[in-house]
Amino acid sequence: MEKTNNQAFGEKFQQQLAENSHLARALEYYHEKEYATAKMFLEMVIKEDPTVDVYHLLAMVEQNEGELAQATIWLNRALEIDPDSPDLYNTLGDLLMKEKKYQEAINAFEQTLKFQPDHPDARYNIGASLMRLKKYEAAEKYLRKALEDQPNHIGALQNLSLALKELDFQQESLDLSNRLLAIQENEIACNNHGTILRDMNRIEEARKYFERAIELNPKYAAAYSNAGLMLLDLGEPELAITHYKYAITLDDQDPAFYHNLAFAYFDAKRYGEGWDVFRHRKLVENVSGYTGKPEWEGEPLEGKRLLVTAEQGLGDEIMFASTIPDLSKEDGDITLQCDPRLAAIYQRSFPEITILGVERKDIDRSMEIDYENAIGDLPRFYRRTLEDFPVINGYLDADPQKVAVWKERLDQFGKGLKVGLCWRSGVAEKMRKHLLVSISSVSQYYPLLSIPDVTFISLQYTNVTEELRIVRKEIGKEVLLLEGIDMKNDQDSLAALMVALDLTISVHTAVLQMASAVRGANAWAVPASMGVPFHRLTKSPEPKDIDDKKRDDIEKMTARIGAATSILTEATKQVDPAEWITKISSQEAEDGRIYPDAVIKYAE
Repeated sequence: MEKTNNQAFGEKFQQQLAENSHLARALEYYHEKEYATAKMFLEMVIKEDPTVDVYHLLAMVEQNEGELAQATIWLNRALEIDPDSPDLYNTLGDLLMKEKKYQEAINAFEQTLKFQPDHPDARYNIGASLMRLKKYEAAEKYLRKALEDQPNHIGALQNLSLALKELDFQQESLDLSNRLLAIQENEIACNNHGTILRDMNRIEEARKYFERAIELNPKYAAAYSNAGLMLLDLGEPELAITHYKYAITLDDQDPAFYHNLAFAYFDAKRYGEGWDVFRHRKLVENVSGYTGKPEWEGEPLEGKRLLVTAEQGLGDEIMFASTIPDLSKEDGDITLQCDPRLAAIYQRSFPEITILGVERKDIDRSMEIDYENAIGDLPRFYRRTLEDFPVINGYLDADPQKVAVWKERLDQFGKGLKVGLCWRSGVAEKMRKHLLVSISSVSQYYPLLSIPDVTFISLQYTNVTEELRIVRKEIGKEVLLLEGIDMKNDQDSLAALMVALDLTISVHTAVLQMASAVRGANAWAVPASMGVPFHRLTKSPEPKDIDDKKRDDIEKMTARIGAATSILTEATKQVDPAEWITKISSQEAEDGRIYPDAVIKYAE
């Protein structure tokens, strides 16, 4: 923390100041913010009379000059002389925070508290550092204590509100944000308030605060991007595109802006422009390839060798692999690196190319190739319009022997439909609880689970034994847990199981991607598929009036599960329910939506 009060340096400094004209001149230039000249005089003083306070002042001069490493050196010199100074440790912590060395900064601030337990800033600084490390529970404790000492501390209010938002204490987070706005309304406070409201699914209110942030600072890039997110949620992709593009003119180094712009283009069905922007995710993040070879730009590959590398999560790998049949038609030597769990099904499905089933970190960087591309770049060549997305029943081939084994096992559970269910992402602990796109509660599916003559099989790879015990207790329905399969790691067996099942119903996870990608499987997405129509035959049960009523996410989820329940119930009334489900699931439908009324009419 910058000091401007001479008394802050103590009596020895005042005496030194009176006796040393160079120090007096240095302090004068420091107060006038002429730091280069102040530094020149302080370096003279260091040679004449080096003291703790002179080193401390020199460190602050270097800090203001942006020379953080040198400032740290001077502070450590001061600490060699006075190792018990809380102010020195606090200044050192500030410097380390600026250098993004947050754990080291926390260590310094803890030393401050050791020597001065009531230090006014150290607790807040520890809390702020923990926030940067995303240690929200620990940050909350320090920030609450900081607010006890200083109830109107702007930084503590802001950071505690954001910590509570991350911990899903949404209402308390909002209350603190309101306190902050009452004390100080600025663009940052308004933007943060908007993000809290967004996480509470109060989209219209959130949009107003983002727009207020823009009013307060028309050059605030983050507010334009956040307002764009709200416009996208409100069904205004073209307006969202305008906001994102302007955010990028203000800050062209934030990869989130390019990511958001790309998905706004996708939502507007301007896929080619979306992929061109999506490419920037690597350029802005300065992510280079593994081999140092240039990217393939779509030129003829005859006589050339191309390495395609995986990126992002397993579900994304499966989704982007829908472009591999297109790539395999190129006249070149193509190698596809993939998650080892996908190697078997890829080797079976893409015999024309070489499959390298290793982790990305294990790629041989010296391998002989001419080009290297990430798999997420391939849609830029093959999926530029809606018509470029093929209407096909999958592109991955399950092992037929494993499919036969699974069918035999499923037959042992009796007659009726066999339906796989996945209600939560396997990385749910890292995700927001309100994101029902990938996370829901099994209790929300009780209407579906209560359909007679349907056997439900859990496709969760995490331990859900206790959840399913509660299901049995509350509705008397058994959701089966299959033995002999590792749902997470044995993707080849999982794909075969999905073909053997009559239907897979899933939120947006790798489970849904696999069910949509493997030939012969029927997949329903609850809620509806988002963004890019890689899987045009994947169905999304929806009420006809889903877009006509303003509902929150939970209400929409309930309505969608209700739609799925109606359709599945109709299936059980058919002569051959499994064949009927396949017919319904295999028909092309606008935006992949299927409505109970239309399905029942079809059955008649």
